[in-house]
Amino acid sequence: LVGLDRLIQLLESIDNNDKMNGYGLDQDHRYLNLQMAMHLYEVGGKRGSSEAWFNLGHLQWDGFVVNAEHASVVESNNSLNRDTGDKMNDDQIRDQQLMLLEPNKAKAMESFRKAIALGDADAMYFVGAQYLACGAEDVGGGDDETETCSILTNTDDVIDSIPSTQDNSSIATTESPSFLSNDMERRGYQLLSHAAHQHDHGPALHHLALLHYQHQDANEFKLLLSKAASIGHPDSLFLQGHCHYSGSDGYDQNYRKALENF
Repeated sequence: LVGLDRLIQLLESIDNNDKMNGYGLDQDHRYLNLQMAMHLYEVGGKRGSSEAWFNLGHLQWDGFVVNAEHASVVESNNSLNRDTGDKMNDDQIRDQQLMLLEPNKAKAMESFRKAIALGDADAMYFVGAQYLACGAEDVGGGDDETETCSILTNTDDVIDSIPSTQDNSSIATTESPSFLSNDMERRGYQLLSHAAHQHDHGPALHHLALLHYQHQDANEFKLLLSKAASIGHPDSLFLQGHCHYSGSDGYDQNYRKALENF
């Protein structure tokens, strides 16, 4: 994985500087570097690295796009036309993009499942959040959201991939709160719960806290937020600090604690 880390650094340096040690790399070299990185991720995963499967899954989920002319990552929110200086629209951006890897969310889910089977909390959180988003009644109707939800619907239950907990009980037996209205939401909640409670995963704890807050479950909100803050999750520290500052959501007003959190 040390060699993989160096390859990733190489890709990042190409994206940022368009050169490595004074020599530009053409499209074929960039493509080969990306393929080598993906191959090493897969090798690492097969040798037991959950992080390797998770990182491979992210590459497959998002794809890999660089600027065709200067090999810099294209950020659609602030990309400017080099001739006019005006912000480019989506069509203009796509014209200057070089897609080294097309997104493949079905393959990504296979990699995430393997990461989850090895106990990767980041993969549990990522996939769980996708399930919750698809299960929400107000989910957007864009093509990307539709594709994601279709893949999740047609994927074997990822919950089955989660290793049993130390007391040999399956996460599938976890009781779900009554405000979850469908199987998508229940699967997402179970994945986040396992990441949060079995792995002390800060983002999962924070996500669950906000979910309970949205459904007026003040006690569970405070318990989850306090735990997330206690392990140092930045967003949770800020939110808990705000609660201490204003004396809201079950927290006593305490400026000293608020300042400590901030």
